Amino acid sequence: VFWLYSRARSKREDAARKLGISAAIRMQPSFVRVELHGSAPEALFLHLAHATRAGHDVRLRLTPLPDGTYGTQLPALPAGRWHAVIEDPRATWRIVKEVS
Repeated sequence: VFWLYSRARSKREDAARKLGISAAIRMQPSFVRVELHGSAPEALFLHLAHATRAGHDVRLRLTPLPDGTYGTQLPALPAGRWHAVIEDPRATWRIVKEVS
């Protein structure tokens, strides 16, 4: 099962690279913003998983903002490193980042 999950994950990350899609994440205490290049879906999904503290995962829907980025309110999160997965609503591509 892990092998299948890992393989599916890498295919979607490869899809983002092949399509020339990249992203930058800016996290503020109560808001998260994603600057996306190479695609303009109607929304984005952001999954945040704490690197060392299980049980703090958050899945957010980001909507387009007037400045061309995507954003949403961010709940209070514990300090530390986070694994961030940005994906389109159709789950055809994804970008994996680490943020703090």
